[in-house]
Amino acid sequence: MVESSLKEKNNQKEEEFLCILTLHSLLENPPGDIPETLREAIVKGFVQIFSFVRVQGSGFRVQGSGFRVQGSGFRVQGSGFRVQGSGFRVQGSGFRVQGSGFRVQGSGFRVQGSGFRVQGSGFRVQGSGFRVQGSGFRVQGSGFRVQGSGFRVQGLGFRV
Repeated sequence: MVESSLKEKNNQKEEEFLCILTLHSLLENPPGDIPETLREAIVKGFVQIFSFVRVQGSGFRVQGSGFRVQGSGFRVQGSGFRVQGSGFRVQGSGFRVQGSGFRVQGSGFRVQGSGFRVQGSGFRVQGSGFRVQGSGFRVQGSGFRVQGSGFRVQGLGFRV
């Protein structure tokens, strides 16, 4: 009974790890022969299949336009996390970003959902038309900077 439970947990960890590796390799080194729309569909499918995805490591980068993350309990852990591009959207509940030196660069950045938390130091947002929609938005840490025009916060329970 205990052995089968441990095997199930190990298999689940292996599947999550393979999913993370595949997702990371697709984003970091996208094949040239796969169109952008198909790549987005693949990433979207991964996130929908694995509703609880973790990305761990330092210097994780996402580059491109119209990148979407959908699902619940999505976590990013590590330092030097950067998102570059336009039309970046995060949809879902319980989205957390943990680490230092988190940067978002681009225009039209939107966060939709409830319970959005940012934890860490040196958080920077650069660009125009930054919007946060939802309830229970919290920012914890030092050195929080917002640069740009058209910054809007909509919702209840906003804390800085």
